Amino acid sequence: MKRLLPAAGLLALLASSLAAQTADEIIERMERNVVFDTARSTGAMIIRDRFGDRASAFVSYSRGADTALIEFTSAEERGMKVLRTAGEIYLY
Repeated sequence: MKRLLPAAGLLALLASSLAAQTADEIIERMERNVVFDTARSTGAMIIRDRFGDRASAFVSYSRGADTALIEFTSAEERGMKVLRTAGEIYLY
């Protein structure tokens, strides 16, 4: 029972601090944490259409909130790149 009291107190403190925030404040905090100076990620996807399933893999690079480059690495699409800047999208 003695172990549960500190945990319950911590939970109550956390819940009260979250309740004090408005929805706008929570979204603003989330948006500040989503954008990094630079980022690199890899991914894969399965595309399903009337012709069946096919796999696609890619590497993604981004800088800030406005610039991103996606380079496809799967055999069929290797070398294809998509560049997104503040107001434009380019396909190479």
